[in-house]
Amino acid sequence: MLAEKYSQLLIENHISGDHYRLDFMDGNLIKAVRRKAASIVGDGSSTIEALIQNLNTEPERLDQNSSKGLVAIDEDLHRCLKNQGLIITDTLEKDKSVYLKSISNLSRGGDQVHVESTVHPENYLLCNVIARTFRLKICGIDILSPDLSQPWYTNGAAIC
Repeated sequence: MLAEKYSQLLIENHISGDHYRLDFMDGNLIKAVRRKAASIVGDGSSTIEALIQNLNTEPERLDQNSSKGLVAIDEDLHRCLKNQGLIITDTLEKDKSVYLKSISNLSRGGDQVHVESTVHPENYLLCNVIARTFRLKICGIDILSPDLSQPWYTNGAAIC
């Protein structure tokens, strides 16, 4: 049992949903995005490795001033593939989507989708109160939520 092995344990609830970031400046929402881990979509003929190489040729990923990074072929990538029953030399079926990383971070090859028009007013208000409470003129607040268009208190969302 873990309690016998460790003197201190931290147990947290798992929060289901997507990772969103809401950016505020002086109390105004300037950007809201759903962050996605790096992924590829099969074409029916290319290996996963070839699809990654192709993904890494996108101009935004090659721009040194961009925060969108290359997808590194590393332990995390291999673990993500293994969890999906795949290896890097497999050929993906046409239109099959595969996650490549466990973290939805732009610098690790992730992506973001703008969702400003779908932020529920209660979610905007919560983030605005957080920014004001901490007296932050500029801040990014991360939310885990199954649906940002629904109020945070109705769907198990959490600030992270």
